[in-house]
Amino acid sequence: MSTAVQEQHRAYPGDRPISIREAQKELTRDRLIETSIAVFANRGFAAATIDEIAKCANVGRTTVYKHFHGKSDIVHAIGERYALELLTASAAIQNAQPGCKNDIAEWLTQFENALSRQSAWIHSGPIVSESIGASLEKLDKVADQVLKEWAARGWVTSVATPIQSLSLLFNLVGRWVSYHFIYGVPEPENSREALIELVNYEIVRIVRRTD
Repeated sequence: MSTAVQEQHRAYPGDRPISIREAQKELTRDRLIETSIAVFANRGFAAATIDEIAKCANVGRTTVYKHFHGKSDIVHAIGERYALELLTASAAIQNAQPGCKNDIAEWLTQFENALSRQSAWIHSGPIVSESIGASLEKLDKVADQVLKEWAARGWVTSVATPIQSLSLLFNLVGRWVSYHFIYGVPEPENSREALIELVNYEIVRIVRRTD
């Protein structure tokens, strides 16, 4: 599902049908965000202009301002997109079987892929850390969602603060992945395997089977 379609579902709950005009507006906004990411990565935030973004997106300058107040507003939209991707990647652990390191390794790869898509742009302009930081505040909701999914499959919590514990684990993994994919810090030998072991240990500490 594209980002534009995801946004439509968030904006119009209950599957209310949207008009062609509304759908086109969302697609144009989505294209402007994608184009801006490429322009900022290539030119840097300071050097990039609204005119350049409009030209690369094959729209008029006026169209850009119909969707955004300026470059800072575009950056905010990019940050929101990145934050949503990270939250979605975090929530994907609900598909893993607690205690299965292969499942955890697959989840970690998803997380790495989500963050690697952001690495090209994140150094070229104002860091979108405010939006990403704000997303960390939503990790508790993601953790709660994951725990409910596991509970539906027969896993119950076994610690006093399961939501906070799982949220902290997401935060830890996010920081580890950031060092490698965002900041280019060389990955120490066997550190990925150690991280998988740690995540596995924490998960089976947080939840247990009911049978």
